[in-house]
Amino acid sequence: MSSGSKGGAGRPQELHGSPPTPLPSLQQQELDEFWRKVVGEIENTVNFNNHTIPMSSVVEIIREHQGGLMISSETPPVVAKVLEIFVQELTVRASMCAKSHGRSSILGSDIYEAINSGESYVCLNNVLRRAVTNHD
Repeated sequence: MSSGSKGGAGRPQELHGSPPTPLPSLQQQELDEFWRKVVGEIENTVNFNNHTIPMSSVVEIIREHQGGLMISSETPPVVAKVLEIFVQELTVRASMCAKSHGRSSILGSDIYEAINSGESYVCLNNVLRRAVTNHD
């Protein structure tokens, strides 16, 4: 995947294209360690009421997209935790991309590259394309 130098504004030229490639072993080890840590934290968590993402934002998003269904009181904290883990993993992946390009700062192009590097994020390509189109 392009580092974005020719794509302008730190963005890659294409947001999709080749299928995701396996991570080099050192990067895979870093990701595996991240997940070991996350699982350990979840297993040791007694109170899920401490959130790094504002609960009001989570509730607003859920209500906006619930389609008239009621939501239980346990739903927002679970969604908040999932969002927190998603952001953390995406940051780990983007950090690995930045390091692979000899940088210590994460750029937007690293986020795009991180999303394109994992099969589980392929569904976000359409969202990225729309965001780039609307931004330009």
